[in-house]
Amino acid sequence: MSSMGDFASAIGGGGGADVAPPPEASATPDQGQQDYGSPAEALDAAESALHAYIQMEPDHSDRLAATKCLTQITQLKMNDAQQLGQTASLGGLAAALQGGGGGPPTPGTPPPAAGGGGY
Repeated sequence: MSSMGDFASAIGGGGGADVAPPPEASATPDQGQQDYGSPAEALDAAESALHAYIQMEPDHSDRLAATKCLTQITQLKMNDAQQLGQTASLGGLAAALQGGGGGPPTPGTPPPAAGGGGY
C-alpha cells in the first residue's frame, strides 16, 4: 500500500466510489472475520494493527493517514471509557438513592435511625 487511494480502499473508504456495506455481525472467523468478545477488544486489535502498519509503511503520507486513524481509535476508546465511568457512577448513585449504601459504615458513625431518618 503505497498510495492514499490504496489505503482508503483497504479501510473501506474507496475515495468516493460505491462502498460495500460492512460484513454481517454473524460472520464466522473462517470467513476472514475475527471473533472479538467486545467492541473494546476490536478497538485494541485495530490499534495494534495500525501501530504495526505505521512502523512498517515506508510512505510518509500513508503513515500520516494511519496516524489519523489511530487518533480516531483512541478517541473511540476514550469515549467508551467515559461512558463506562458514567454508567458506574450512575449505578452507585442509584444504589445510594435506593438505600443500598456505598459500603461498610465508617467506624464511630452511628447506624441510621430506623423509622424515617429523624424528621
